[in-house]
Amino acid sequence: MKEKLLTSDISTDGKEVENNSLPKTENNSDSQNDFPENQPENPTETESSDEAATETAPKSKRLPIFIVGGVLLAAAIAGTIYWLYARQFESTDDAFIEGNVVQVSPKVSAYVAKVLVRENQPVHKGDLLVELDTKDLEARLEAAKAQLRAAQAQRGQAQAGVDLTRKTTTAGQSQAQSNVETARNNVEQTQLAAGAKQSQIRQA
Repeated sequence: MKEKLLTSDISTDGKEVENNSLPKTENNSDSQNDFPENQPENPTETESSDEAATETAPKSKRLPIFIVGGVLLAAAIAGTIYWLYARQFESTDDAFIEGNVVQVSPKVSAYVAKVLVRENQPVHKGDLLVELDTKDLEARLEAAKAQLRAAQAQRGQAQAGVDLTRKTTTAGQSQAQSNVETARNNVEQTQLAAGAKQSQIRQA
C-alpha cells in the first residue's frame, strides 16, 4: 500500500508549497517494476517459509555442538585409556645405554638341562642360571672315585713295603752292629792270646 506524506506550509505570500524536507515513506513504483521477482506472489507462502527457516536454524546450530561434544568425549575416553594402560609400558626413541658384557661359562662341559632365568631378567652374583645334565658328570665322578680307590690301595701297598724295608733295614743294622761287636771281642781275645804267648816266650 503506497502512501505519500506531504506537509504544507503557508509561505509569506499565502501560497501552499510542498515541503520535502521531512522524510517520505513511499515506495517507488518504478523500483517495484524494476525488481518484480523481489515481490512475493503469495504473502502466506512467504510467512510459512520464514517460520520453517526459523525452526530449522536452531537444529542446524545444534548439530556442530553435538559433533564437538562427541569429539571431546572420544578424546576424554582415549586419554583415560592411555592413562590407565598405555602409561604402564615404557617406550624409547632409538635410545642407547652403556652396558657391560659378562661372559658366563660353566667350569665343566655338559649339556644344558634347564634354564632358570628369563630374557632380560636381572641376576646377581651367586644366582643359579642353568642346570646341567649330570649323567655324564656322574659317570666321570664314579670313574674318578674308582681311580682314587686304586691309588689309595697302591699307596697302602707302598706304605707296607716301606715299613717292611724299614724293619728289614733295622734288623740288618742290628745284625751288623752285633757282628761288629763280635769282631771287636774276637780282636780283643786275639790280642790277649798274643800277649800271653809273648810272656811265655820271655820266660823261656
